[in-house]
Amino acid sequence: MSYVPLAALRSSAYDYDQQSVPSSPTTGQTWRERDGSNSVVSEWFWNGTLWLTNRIYPQSIHAWSGQGVLIGGTIGDISATTDNIPFNEGNDYDVFLYKIHGMFRVISGNLSATNYWALQFGNTSSTLQSINITAGNGSETTGYVCKSSAAINTKYSKLSTGFNVSFVKNGTPPDMRAPIALIEYRLSR
Repeated sequence: MSYVPLAALRSSAYDYDQQSVPSSPTTGQTWRERDGSNSVVSEWFWNGTLWLTNRIYPQSIHAWSGQGVLIGGTIGDISATTDNIPFNEGNDYDVFLYKIHGMFRVISGNLSATNYWALQFGNTSSTLQSINITAGNGSETTGYVCKSSAAINTKYSKLSTGFNVSFVKNGTPPDMRAPIALIEYRLSR
């Protein structure tokens, strides 16, 4: 669980503590959103353009070939051209994508610049972000591989269909086992 540093929040005091969205905020101001019964709904900060949740939400998504979709549960091998995994933020807010990470175990062979898996984050009509997993963060090309994107920090509007994550073959990459996509995001409004 990640939060904005307390120094950025000016201790535990909030600039706004109310139900309605504050008007004319300045960069760095904070808002504790409340509902009609005065319960805290969420805590936000103004980044100069958007209200973003203090919290970065992690969503891990597991998939296996032949199942199309599997969130949690049994994991198998992926060797198909692509496997789409639905990801829905499950709320009424937009998504402010922070990072995407792809993790899996190479069964045999090595990843390379021409034979690799791409992890794609998108919606039903297009790919919004992608990382090419030609090697892991530690330059590993076989065994257990983990690849992380740089900070993305881009807002994507909510969709009734949600978002999807795909592992897509490029060239002839080695088959993989136990693929996991980790999506890190904030809610935005």
